[in-house]
Amino acid sequence: MTELALLRSLFFDHGWVAPLDLILQIFQAGWRPEMKVIQGLTAMGLCFVTATLLVIGCNNANFTTGTGDGRVIPPSPTCTAKNVAAIVEPTKILFLVDTSGSNAQSTNNTCANGVGLCPDPATDPQKVFRYNAISNFVQTYQNKANFQWSFITFSNDSGRAFVNPGNPQLAVFVSNPSVMQTDLTVFKASTDFGDTPYRVAFNMAGQAIANDHAAASTDPNTNYFVIMLTDGYPTDYYSSGYQVQTDAVLSDVGQLINTVPGHVMLSTVYYGANDPLALGLLQSMANTGQGQFANVTSAYSTFTINDVIPGSYNGCP
Repeated sequence: MTELALLRSLFFDHGWVAPLDLILQIFQAGWRPEMKVIQGLTAMGLCFVTATLLVIGCNNANFTTGTGDGRVIPPSPTCTAKNVAAIVEPTKILFLVDTSGSNAQSTNNTCANGVGLCPDPATDPQKVFRYNAISNFVQTYQNKANFQWSFITFSNDSGRAFVNPGNPQLAVFVSNPSVMQTDLTVFKASTDFGDTPYRVAFNMAGQAIANDHAAASTDPNTNYFVIMLTDGYPTDYYSSGYQVQTDAVLSDVGQLINTVPGHVMLSTVYYGANDPLALGLLQSMANTGQGQFANVTSAYSTFTINDVIPGSYNGCP
């Protein structure tokens, strides 16, 4: 991950648009070592000030409505998606949904050619993609008596369990699909803001699965599909050099799927800007999670949640 991409993520997801624009303008004007950045920002990894950064810039191929389409990139070796309608085992599906500020806020970033500022639009400001993908899946399979559902959002260093017993920090699974649809309506009206805390999402998901599996009413052969939708990098796995700690991310993914060994799988869905490093991280997470990965390039993609339900309960071969 480039330092500029990390800086953009930090500022953008925290909503600090004006300071980010100021710094980018400083770089365009020409950085000098004696220049000071307000509010201690020099401590945030500004060692990336090199000539190469003047030509890295941002990628204009953003997740925008009406362009491109979705495609599923299965883990290697290839893994076939599950025929969801044919699932007869007890199955619980948990959605982890990114609600960070980059979904709703737009800003100006250095253009791809390194000259001037180009608009970098919000990824899913009306929640068209996130809401429709989940809602359509729930509606399609709402009559499957062996399915249960849960739904967690994560942003601003915290998570929120929409399906909960009265405590928004504690997610539970429900068999009534109307509960999910009601919660999705509330989600659609909520505000996206803050950063992108993957670790919070993993911890809440692990707790929900562990609690559910331990319940006397739960069939011990229940399978858990965790579907994570995000538009960017985690903001809670940074090293001192502001690089994403990939090994730590994948270690926590491994811990999540081992909550109930052989019965938990994590699939990931990326709907952000065309960023190979973000794509690579999320695909690695799906590989480790024995699930599927999808790169979705349009809010009106033909992608469906079905595409990321792994074809084997033992994970991809």
